[in-house]
Amino acid sequence: MTRQCDIDCRLLSRCAEGDVLALKQLYLMHSGRLYLIAFQTLKQKQLAESILQESFIEVWERSKQLPANKKNIIKWMAKIVRCNALRRLRRNERYRKEFERIATEDKDFASVALRAW
Repeated sequence: MTRQCDIDCRLLSRCAEGDVLALKQLYLMHSGRLYLIAFQTLKQKQLAESILQESFIEVWERSKQLPANKKNIIKWMAKIVRCNALRRLRRNERYRKEFERIATEDKDFASVALRAW
């Protein structure tokens, strides 16, 4: 294992023990790259930031389930971010389609909603 993998494994093990500072350290080390994954998927700064936060919460929660000898923590974290971003993208697409369906059926709703949109 590389030095970075060793550091990541130790930090994740500390997260599993409830060490918030270890999560902060993981965030400081990897949030830039992970944010780019979310942003490239979603194309929106605010959504990418939201996904990044959700993903680090998930890392924290799942750190207890991860085997201590996990080889590449950053790939695991990247997968969490990518899956969360894709899930959000699908959810937003579903809402957009439902909004369009309702707007075409109800003209009063359409006029109000389109101004708000």
